[in-house]
Amino acid sequence: LFFCFIGLYLSNAHTGSDFLGLLIVYLIGRYMGLHKQTLKRSLAVILWVVPTFLLVILCIVGHKINQDRLLWHLFNYCNPLIILQSVGIMYFVISLKIRNNIFLNWLGAHCFAIYLITEKTNKIFYIEWAKTSSESFILCLCEIIGVSMVIMLLDTVMGMLNKKITDVVVKDKKVL
Repeated sequence: LFFCFIGLYLSNAHTGSDFLGLLIVYLIGRYMGLHKQTLKRSLAVILWVVPTFLLVILCIVGHKINQDRLLWHLFNYCNPLIILQSVGIMYFVISLKIRNNIFLNWLGAHCFAIYLITEKTNKIFYIEWAKTSSESFILCLCEIIGVSMVIMLLDTVMGMLNKKITDVVVKDKKVL
């Protein structure tokens, strides 16, 4: 994790989407699963809030001192702050003990689409959000929610179209 973290800030070699970054994330998850690590809900929230606060501060500082390289690297998988946020969110959701919640299931189903669209747009959204956060955190939050809602709407439409097309194709063929 140390080498991945150092590589994140010193070079462009480790963006988190490479083998080493994904392996580290997997190993952290595997360790937590094997050793049955648990956190209380309040600690899980703190584990998410503190790194989020630090990321916002780093975004504001990076924008103020015109360090676009720092801004590009802040949202990579290898960033320990992102890993801590992920662990915090995971433990918070686990602590809820919700087995079947329609809203959470709907929201979770669209998270991958949100990731794919925002990640594969050459980080345009992330840079814009970082710049906006230095001006107004509320405006930045509204932008993130707005973009996410538009992507969820597009994903819902694509899902409906996919279902219609699949129904037409499968209608004439017997699928076992």
